[in-house]
Amino acid sequence: MDMTYPGLTEINGWNGNERSLQSTIDFLLRHPLLEKIGLGSAHECDMTPWHVAFASKMCPYSSRLQGYSVVKIDGEWLYKDGIKVVFQDDISCGDIETVETMVRTLSKALPPRSPNSPWLVEIDFLSPVGEYLTSDDLIGILTRNMSDIETLDLGKFLGDILTRESSHVHEPGFAVQEHLVPAFESFCERLNQALPMLETIRGQTPQAEPMFWRI
Repeated sequence: MDMTYPGLTEINGWNGNERSLQSTIDFLLRHPLLEKIGLGSAHECDMTPWHVAFASKMCPYSSRLQGYSVVKIDGEWLYKDGIKVVFQDDISCGDIETVETMVRTLSKALPPRSPNSPWLVEIDFLSPVGEYLTSDDLIGILTRNMSDIETLDLGKFLGDILTRESSHVHEPGFAVQEHLVPAFESFCERLNQALPMLETIRGQTPQAEPMFWRI
């Protein structure tokens, strides 16, 4: 980070600088031609201007962020292509309004998107919202706040919702896992009807196995 590389325009697989925010800013200032940074899979550094700027827009909520790349637009570094947000706050059981407010805050914090640059938004919660949120609740929240997103990853909490709802529909002792995939496909079709721009939906089972749907 102390070196200067004249003519540098792009970095791939950057894992970040753990020293300080100012040292990262100094590095960027020394490389005015730098326009794009691809973030490495191990990148969890908070000491970046794009992380600080995005986290400030998420206030008052606490979240763990992971991006895939950033670009410089009008002198400001912004996340590009997509972002993963895991809300860290405790949420009272049944407090659907707070869940929606969090998602709305995230939606407003997302940078402007180009029609030719599909965005991936990954959402999950440290708090067990899947224990009370219904699939209808979730579809309503996403319809009102994520109408222009092409790819959604709803993490493990979606699997928790669908598992709970499936267990209420079927007889005791049934194999939940066998009914989870059809429940996921049904959820995706319903969500796609409400959000026609949506092309891909991902989630996880309670056992952290991936679920995938594409139009």
